[in-house]
Amino acid sequence: MKRLPELDRLVQSAYGDKVMGRVPENLCVQLLNGYEVERAAKQERRKVLCELLSARREKEQSVDEWLNMMQDYAQLEENIMFLSPCMCQALSWAVEMYQ
Repeated sequence: MKRLPELDRLVQSAYGDKVMGRVPENLCVQLLNGYEVERAAKQERRKVLCELLSARREKEQSVDEWLNMMQDYAQLEENIMFLSPCMCQALSWAVEMYQ
């Protein structure tokens, strides 16, 4: 969103031009209103994209955790005689959760 800092500069410039008398007030107001509408749209888009990114990262983390657990159970099948208390607890939790 490189445009947001640019919009800030444009607002400052339009206001400065109005104060110096280089731009009529009605044109300045029109410019400022347009910049504000664009800024609000960009900020809303940024918010939506951040929420989507956060949800995606959470989903990826969940998938990674699931894959790690499945790898542990794959190793468990190879070493079934060597169940640690932690593995028993995790296995019990997984069975209860997915019933």
